[in-house]
Amino acid sequence: MPPEPVALWQMLANYHDCDHSAKLPPEVLRLIFENLRDISMSTLCELEFPPMEDTPCDHGVNCWIDVTLVCCRWHHVALLCPSLWAYIHVPDCSSNTAPNMMNMFLKRSRATPLHVHLNLSDKSSQGKPLFQVLSQHMGRVRSLRLYGVYMHMDHSTEDFLFLTHPAPILTDLHISGEGEGIIPDTTFQGRCLPELKRLSFSGINAWPQPCFTQITHLSLADQRYMELRWTMGEFLKALNDCPCLVELHLLMAGPLSSSLSTDEAGGHSQGVLLNPLHQIHFREITHVDNPGDLLFHLKYLNSTLVILQPVEPFTIRLFKSMFTPPLLPPCLSHAQSMEIMHGEMEALLICEDTVCLQTSDAKDDLFPFSGLFLLFPNVVILTLHFPVVIEESSWFEVLEAVPALKWLRMEGCREGTIIRLMDLLSLEGGRGPLCHSLEAVLVYPQRVTNIEGVASCVIVHEQPMPCFPCQFIFHQQAMPVRAPVQMTSYYIEQ
Repeated sequence: MPPEPVALWQMLANYHDCDHSAKLPPEVLRLIFENLRDISMSTLCELEFPPMEDTPCDHGVNCWIDVTLVCCRWHHVALLCPSLWAYIHVPDCSSNTAPNMMNMFLKRSRATPLHVHLNLSDKSSQGKPLFQVLSQHMGRVRSLRLYGVYMHMDHSTEDFLFLTHPAPILTDLHISGEGEGIIPDTTFQGRCLPELKRLSFSGINAWPQPCFTQITHLSLADQRYMELRWTMGEFLKALNDCPCLVELHLLMAGPLSSSLSTDEAGGHSQGVLLNPLHQIHFREITHVDNPGDLLFHLKYLNSTLVILQPVEPFTIRLFKSMFTPPLLPPCLSHAQSMEIMHGEMEALLICEDTVCLQTSDAKDDLFPFSGLFLLFPNVVILTLHFPVVIEESSWFEVLEAVPALKWLRMEGCREGTIIRLMDLLSLEGGRGPLCHSLEAVLVYPQRVTNIEGVASCVIVHEQPMPCFPCQFIFHQQAMPVRAPVQMTSYYIEQ
């Protein structure tokens, strides 16, 4: 529970049930008002990064204000609480009342740092009056999010003049654009934003700039016009100027794929060093994108989490477009453990020596094993979470394409799948060409049984017991949840 709700309940505990709400002291009312505001604005002021690209739902965001009007005393207490009015959300900037609403919040918040959210999603919205009012208070704006800024090619500098005012405490800037234009280059030229840490641009082209070099979180989204994208060299140079970067998010954005030839790539053989980087997230990947090309030119710690989410189900064609030799990122060859599972969304996660592949169509279609493991040649542990539909020919591909495989772990598989695998492993008396290094096949049920402890036994084959090059171990407890599965569950819920 956040600190303020805890303080609220502690203060309320000092009052008897028979006390009337009118007797609550101002400090308790202030906490009640602020908690109501935080609840109603929770979809706007979330701490997760990046913020949503689409205009958030405005319904009920400012309904907390009605509570402050219940009686004169409550209204008086609310007016004497500047921090209560520091979160400004204007749901319809085209409304005639929008400037008055903005002025009301600015006046009541006094000198408190501001968190401003403006919705200009309607093409007829006129943001200039609000921008003019806001420009006088940019010195105390801590978070600024503009949604639905209608872009057009003839944007004048005056449209964004408010952004040129000093913003010494601005830490979070998000601008979501609509249309076919860019913010004028002069908007951020010569700016000094010493505290800016989180930068998110969607549908606009205004990065990089010298005033953005100290950021820790960067999100670029919806760069549909390829002519506005950077070359790989330009993008790498811009990242090199951001040594503090912790998270990088790219959604249908980033450098042009294959914009560096193999010879030119030699000039970046050391890679752009990004030691603080904790996460790289590619979303809605298409055949046009080549995340492997960018990852090849980046140098980061093994603990960095790389997330790749395609816009369509994984196919071998998509894998080949994502990772194109000879520019293969080192994280592929470093992987020693791979997990393949079914989920609601497609995702590939790579962290340290572990790869987790989540496929959304595993229940209906065959998983495209062909050629997949050529990208991960050093996998030692392979875990399959069924349902993953595998043909007998695919078993050959799995076992032959992973020469270093020692342990095959399967969860929730059917008896027929196990028998098929046994038949393959028993070819040529267990001395066939398949999986020379395979030591064990571990089979887990899909759900925990009532039997305590972990039990193992040897399967009873209907035919005479074949000669296996490895042992089969059957567990009566469910497979322990490993880190990559937890990571997948967490990020898919985001």
